[in-house]
Amino acid sequence: MLRQVRSKEIDMEAAYAAFAGALGWALPFAAAAVIIVLAFKAKLGSLIDRVKGFSLWGNKAELAETQQQQVEQAAAPAILPPPAPGRRELPPEPISTIAPIEQDMRERLQTGSPGDIEAQLAWAIRVAASAIMDRDMEVIYRVIFGSQIAAIKEANLRGGAITVKRAEEIFEQAKARFPALHESRPLDQWAEFIFQRGLATRPEEPVGPDSLSHLTDLGKQFLLFLTAKGLSEDRYG
Repeated sequence: MLRQVRSKEIDMEAAYAAFAGALGWALPFAAAAVIIVLAFKAKLGSLIDRVKGFSLWGNKAELAETQQQQVEQAAAPAILPPPAPGRRELPPEPISTIAPIEQDMRERLQTGSPGDIEAQLAWAIRVAASAIMDRDMEVIYRVIFGSQIAAIKEANLRGGAITVKRAEEIFEQAKARFPALHESRPLDQWAEFIFQRGLATRPEEPVGPDSLSHLTDLGKQFLLFLTAKGLSEDRYG
């Protein structure tokens, strides 16, 4: 079942990536048709709330908790590669499933900002950027360990920071619960994923038990994402 789900995810993501490559800046146009409804009359905060309901993999992340996480964490791809430089032409004709979404989006943009191409582009980019961020959160969720989520959450509950000592305690609990996964993994390696993904800052040197790692804005956004999606924090690892 997991292979079937991931196969569908790969096929779907490849189709959107090909479309976005021609367009140059907007990967998740499928989101816009849903999100942009009444967006022009709403405040930006409301627009972002609408975006949070979107997922390139569906309304719920059907993501298995397997030991492949330790492999995926080490080889996690860049979240979204930048477009190749150079002149870009108009995109090719859309596939049949995208065409009606594009048309509906064009109509809504025109209705919201009649004749104002700059405003239409600004709204389209804002919606696309918000949806891409949402997609990035799902990429992180797919490979993050439950113990790493616990550390991030505790940092948030402790005013936005966690000590090295407390992070190590959480890690040791994870080692006891998942010995086959973490028995040969040092604390630094466990924490590295959190730092590399920008969810928290590295403690300042020299590092000691009371050194602090601070939750970043991206880390806070990830916790909001979990709540908005209703995703489980008690994951493998």
